[in-house]
Amino acid sequence: MSRENFLRFQSPEFFAPLTNHILRIILLCGFFSLSHLSVKTSTRFTSLAWGMISRGVAASCANGLVVGGMSDGSVCAWDARGVIAGEGDASMLMKIERHQAPVRTLAFNPHPQQQHLLAAASADGDISIISMENTSTPTIAK
Repeated sequence: MSRENFLRFQSPEFFAPLTNHILRIILLCGFFSLSHLSVKTSTRFTSLAWGMISRGVAASCANGLVVGGMSDGSVCAWDARGVIAGEGDASMLMKIERHQAPVRTLAFNPHPQQQHLLAAASADGDISIISMENTSTPTIAK
């Protein structure tokens, strides 16, 4: 599995069994140590996406961005390198409180020129497109 590939989980039922499987593959490939792959949050993850971004501020994240859709309706992003290095909360780049219901699906745009765009959909049917080009001031299309 190459680091350039992105991983996407669309529902909690799908996420739970695959997390251990994916982490085992990563460990077998020798990329990371399991003890460093953690972040503490005040709310539960309901979706997760891991993507590489080739432009803007987020392009400096060599291992990509890990983005979580949360049960409180927020979308949070972490620098994957910081998570891997065990930096915990310090690796968080942004938190957007846009949705009123749990964010059930996240997906990075697969087009090479638009990988910085993230679609987020919540349980109440609300969809937003978030530009991750600048994580300190993300742009949200409503």
